[in-house]
Amino acid sequence: MQRRTFLRAITAIALALSWAGLGTWRKTSAAETVKLGIGDWPPYFGQDLKHGGCFAYIVSQAFAAAGYQVAYSVMPWKRALAEAEEGSLDGSPGWKATDERRAHFLFSDAVITSTSVFFYRKEAPFSWMTMADLAGKRIGVTAGYSYGVVFDAAVADKQLTVDAAKDDATALKMLVMRRVDLVVMNRDVGLDILHRRLDPDVAALIDYDRKPIDSQPSYLAIAKSSPRADTLIADFNRGLAKLRSDGALEQVQRDLEAGLFY
Repeated sequence: MQRRTFLRAITAIALALSWAGLGTWRKTSAAETVKLGIGDWPPYFGQDLKHGGCFAYIVSQAFAAAGYQVAYSVMPWKRALAEAEEGSLDGSPGWKATDERRAHFLFSDAVITSTSVFFYRKEAPFSWMTMADLAGKRIGVTAGYSYGVVFDAAVADKQLTVDAAKDDATALKMLVMRRVDLVVMNRDVGLDILHRRLDPDVAALIDYDRKPIDSQPSYLAIAKSSPRADTLIADFNRGLAKLRSDGALEQVQRDLEAGLFY
């Protein structure tokens, strides 16, 4: 009897040691809270969107896989980064990893890839390979936005003719009214506007070219000032990898294009 009790104790210790060797993957008895600041960026983030938007949903699910729950605070984007640096928040999702930001934040693996494409009227299909193929086209853009090094350089060199709108929705309306021939825009943002802000009969007249103009990854940023910054990034990355391997990230993209986050 004593021998069996001794063997069970040894086995329990061995199992405990084997789990301890799995790294920083956390299985908490009660979910820990991660405080993140977000702004408005449909369809990625938005209070009136299902699950708070597809980016917010991915972040919440990746953290949930690691035993955390996420508390979002809605505020201007710049303030979200500032409050994370000050310690009021752990971080903020949806950012590009610039050198300036890397000085103050740790960045996760890429959560989504923001892809810019050309939207066009179905009555006027087109194809292109290089910027030179767009000569003679009047292209709608949104004032103050960058669309990648190649496109921006072509505009600066006056190889392209652009007409700047005050916002993305206005740019697409310019396309509908035939004031421009094409509109360059984030694909997911453009689809969001077509689904939610234009009459269905009008939206049905618009399509987008599948060839990307530019693609930029967006990340979760966790402030280096947070005492658990390294742990949060490591755990989030593991949760994100699980979503990717399970096919959940691909499903989110399919749901997004089908309008299921609106």
